[in-house]
Parts: sequence; C-alpha cells; structure tokens
Amino acid sequence: MIFRFDDYFFSFPDDARTIDLSDNEIERLDEIQELEQLITLNLANNKISEIEQDFFDDLDSLTTLHLSYNHLR
Repeated sequence: MIFRFDDYFFSFPDDARTIDLSDNEIERLDEIQELEQLITLNLANNKISEIEQDFFDDLDSLTTLHLSYNHLR
C-alpha cells in the first residue's frame, strides 16, 4: 500500500504555521493545499522516496523543512 501525502493532508487550517507529520508511513509527496503562512513542515521518519516537482510551489512562507530519515536519493 502506498501512502501519499494528500491521504493525510485534508483538514489543516489555512493559517497553519507548523505541521508535524513525522513518524508516519508517507511514501510520496504529490500535492498539498495552499498554505500561505506555513513556516515549518516536519516530514522526518517517513518512507518518502518521491517528491513531485511542484509540491512546494504554494508554500511561499516555508523556511524550515525536515526530511531526514526518509528514502530519498
């Protein structure tokens, strides 16, 4: 079973500043809602091996991204 990011990302408020989805089974980052105020996104300790090229396009305020302990090359 492939767990995609959008399977988890369904009800965060538009004004969220920090989101922590560490220690899940997420395998792919393919789409995300527009979160103009999101500053920190923690995706550490997942199984992420793929990130869509435009995944971060609508995260203009993002300054901290945690992707350690995934399956990225």
